[in-house]
This record gives sequence, C-alpha cells and structure tokens, in this order.
Amino acid sequence: MLLSVPLPESTTTGSVLMNYGSVENQGIEVALSTRNVATSDFTWNTDITLTNNKNTVTGLGPTGADIYSQTGAGNGTSVIRIGEPVGSFFGLNRLGTWKTSEAVEAARYGMLPGDLHFKDVNNDGKIDLMSDGDIIGRAFPKIVAGFNNAFTYKNFDANIDIVIVSGVNKAFVHESAEDRQLVSGGLNSSLQAWRPDAQNSIVGQFRPGNGGAYYQSYPDTHLMSDASFIRGNNATIGYTLPSGTLGLQKIRFYLNSTNFFLLTQCEGYDPEGSSLDKNFSLVPNTDKYQYPVPTTFTLGINVSF
Repeated sequence: MLLSVPLPESTTTGSVLMNYGSVENQGIEVALSTRNVATSDFTWNTDITLTNNKNTVTGLGPTGADIYSQTGAGNGTSVIRIGEPVGSFFGLNRLGTWKTSEAVEAARYGMLPGDLHFKDVNNDGKIDLMSDGDIIGRAFPKIVAGFNNAFTYKNFDANIDIVIVSGVNKAFVHESAEDRQLVSGGLNSSLQAWRPDAQNSIVGQFRPGNGGAYYQSYPDTHLMSDASFIRGNNATIGYTLPSGTLGLQKIRFYLNSTNFFLLTQCEGYDPEGSSLDKNFSLVPNTDKYQYPVPTTFTLGINVSF
C-alpha cells in the first residue's frame, strides 16, 4: 500500500511516498442480465450489478502505528489503522452542549453552559483529539448496486440507469461554513445555537471570541452524515424515423439526462465527491466548499448516410 507517510516533526516537515502497508479486500460481485419481454413490437432487458467489499488494513510500517491525515482545526480527519478499513474518519464524539445544570462539570474542562460537550474517553479532565477520538465513519461504501433497463417499442427506444450506494459516510466541515457567528455568512445552522431557553442543541452558543463567536473546531461526529443514496444516473429516450426518410439511412432524435434525480438524507449538495480528492485520495468523501453536481439535459440527432 503506497502512502504519503508524515516525516517526524522533530526533524523536518512534510511527507514521503512509501510502500508502507498491506491491505486485504474481501467481497462479492454479482452480475445478472435478464430478457424480460421480447415481442415483435416491444422488448425489455435488464442488467443488474451488485458489489460488496470489506477492506481491512493488515499491516502498517515497522511498528503498526496509526497514520493520521488532516488533524488540524476545521477538517475531516482520517486515520489508517490496522484492523480497520482504508478511508476511516476519525474524531471526537460530540454529546451536544453543556446545560445550565451541568455548569460545575463544564468548568472542569474550562467550559461554560452552552459550550460544546465532547466525550472524555479517558476521563482525564481535558479533551484531546488523539486520546479521546475514535473512528466515527467510513468514506467508502459497503454496497454499490446498479440497475440498467433498456426498452424498445416500435421506433421508440429508452434506457434508464439507476445507482444505489449504501453504508458510507461523508464529512461536512461545518466549522468552516456554518455554526459560527460572523463567519462565512452565518448559515442556517447558526439559528439552532444553544440559548438558555433552548439547551438541547448540537450547536454551541455565541459569545465573544474568534470571529465573533466562541467555537471549537475539532473533527467530531457532528461532521458525519449518512451518504447513502439512490441516483438516477442516466436516462435516454429516442425515436428513429423509418429507414430511407429524406434519402438517409437512419435519423434518430433523442433526449438524454444525467443526474436526473437523487434520493438521500445526506447534507450538502451531493453525497458523492470531495473537495479534497487531489490531496487526500484515500479519504474521498470530505465536503469543504464542494460544488454541486449539475443535472444536464441534451437534445440531439444521429444521422447515418
């Protein structure tokens, strides 16, 4: 497994590309093609594909130590760890916000009621990403399925391709675009911030601090979103004129659409893709100001002489 391995900070900065580990993949892949209807006027064929993959890191460097990526504030942090899949998200468990009744306990961490409340795993009275964090999501799906249906009726033809993806998460870096007063425009989530009369909030209170708001930009479970989806990937409908029309061998008109529907509970514009793919290819699902995927329509004509 080729990895960009961080160099020791005591000697230098940066990373070096090394063959630093081993990975095991186990899974199944199923393909099924059916001819559902076949008459002189109407045909219907279906192609179904299903893939399931279990990815496990089995070896890592000379010591087996974890390798972390993007551990700074306001990032979707990842970890490569023996026994876990590549593309594992790492972060704290956000329990919500400190309530007024928890003021004494919050003070133990230097916090006030309304500040963010994270799980102190080792109960040492302080919050630290490395010691209190754990795996909180996965960037690669467990199941990917495709359904392609092709139809013909006399001179008409149609094709519909649908993709189903399940068992995957996406990291949305809220702290860089939301949850902060006077930063990035203060989007809708800021309206859900803790108040004395609304204390069951996942968004911390606003009080003087950086950028007009006190906040903690740890990678945590608040970043994670279920990125499972059903997408209308591609659809085409066409009509072919009778052979010899206008002295031509074939004239076919068609209308095509890509990304023509999307069903998901994922946040953001799209459950797929990443704004950081070029730099962090092993963690593909991180949304930090990612552009939306457009729906396209194409009207065309095929002519054969």
